[in-house]
Amino acid sequence: METSLSDNKEYPNFCDLAVKEDKIFKSFRRSQIFCSIVETLTYEQGLKYLKVIISQTPELIDRFDDFRKNDLYGEPIIYDYGEYGKFAPTTLRYIKVLSDLKVLFGDLNNTKIIEIGGGYGGLCRIISDFFNIDSYIIVDLKPALNLAEKYLLKYEVKNVKYATADDLSQEAKYDLVISNYAFSECRKPVQEFYFKKIVKNSSRGYITWNFISSEIDNFDKYEINELAGKINNHIIIASKPHSFSVSRILIWGNNKKFTSYSLFFCT
Repeated sequence: METSLSDNKEYPNFCDLAVKEDKIFKSFRRSQIFCSIVETLTYEQGLKYLKVIISQTPELIDRFDDFRKNDLYGEPIIYDYGEYGKFAPTTLRYIKVLSDLKVLFGDLNNTKIIEIGGGYGGLCRIISDFFNIDSYIIVDLKPALNLAEKYLLKYEVKNVKYATADDLSQEAKYDLVISNYAFSECRKPVQEFYFKKIVKNSSRGYITWNFISSEIDNFDKYEINELAGKINNHIIIASKPHSFSVSRILIWGNNKKFTSYSLFFCT
């Protein structure tokens, strides 16, 4: 049985090919297979992410030239965002996640981060470019991990580790767990496994949640409220604009009050 929506044979097989064949790696981010899982955003969605970044963390604008280097490999479809330059919309999403993390948790230097479902490593590269991370573990299917490693080696990103679910220790502790889509797209036995080995061992968390798998028959999984009920001092906020498939974000472990955070997720 497939463990998640991306565990569909086609996507892992494509990741394998992109690792083994440089010709495929050269343009992997515009492949139809890859775009159906990772590079899913339109120009308009990227623009909305950009507006949130500018609104809540304008200081990141000075780093845009560094962040846009994410698009040097894989030939993603990029768009011109005027005075802010050219970006792939997915890269803008990753910068928006960085913006959220900065607002919610402040300084992440010297922290231990673990990401469930790291895609090609784009978010890891953005966060590692901004913060001096002690360690960053990407957890994914083995073919996806191999692709992320090939991508991140291009940038010589330091302190990154790559782990399948079976590689994880139940005793390890983390400062922050991140998951964009991936946790919510896993079947319940996998979610329970990740909860025991990662979520409950993470002092802080940021999990974006979509409801795509809810539309699939016999796809048993946690609902966001069920997972949140297992976590102390959490909050669930709406992710705006509502046109995104991500409609909720589960957060816990910050030292600030959450009452005004809806202001940061504006249209």
